[in-house]
Amino acid sequence: MPPKKKAKKSPTEPEDPLEYINYVREKAEKSFAKKGRKSNTNYDIEQNVREIRALLKINTEIFDRCKSSGRIIKKQSTSFTRYGYEVVKVRQSTPEKIQFITEPEKTQKTFDMTPLSVLPTGLDDVFVAKYQNEYPTFIDYNKMFESFLMLQDDILGNALYC
Repeated sequence: MPPKKKAKKSPTEPEDPLEYINYVREKAEKSFAKKGRKSNTNYDIEQNVREIRALLKINTEIFDRCKSSGRIIKKQSTSFTRYGYEVVKVRQSTPEKIQFITEPEKTQKTFDMTPLSVLPTGLDDVFVAKYQNEYPTFIDYNKMFESFLMLQDDILGNALYC
């Protein structure tokens, strides 16, 4: 029976498990680090978590309102239809009777939905996206955010800015 082949490892990867954990964390921190950050960037993790949760909640509410009027045109494009009553005409037929006349106006706008389907550059090679159950082409950003929260604080501070 031939001897088992050892797994190939990078020459810089440490063998010790704890050293390897630190090695992977440092590598992740470097991949999240952005060059040329402004000095006024807020690194307060608690505040950023509050703000991101609020944004995710608002985005979910907006998406829930819009999804009934959307229609997928191409794989990454969706057209939304809106009906509005922009013009109201007023007519007085008798002194006691006033008529309000309006007709719905239909408007359509097409949006690129790629940001909802593809992870941002820098995250796509570190995380695997989980997709929504109801809309399997769209990333579940709530689950993505929860997976970010499992990161060590040093890395989390940088990951929240990607």
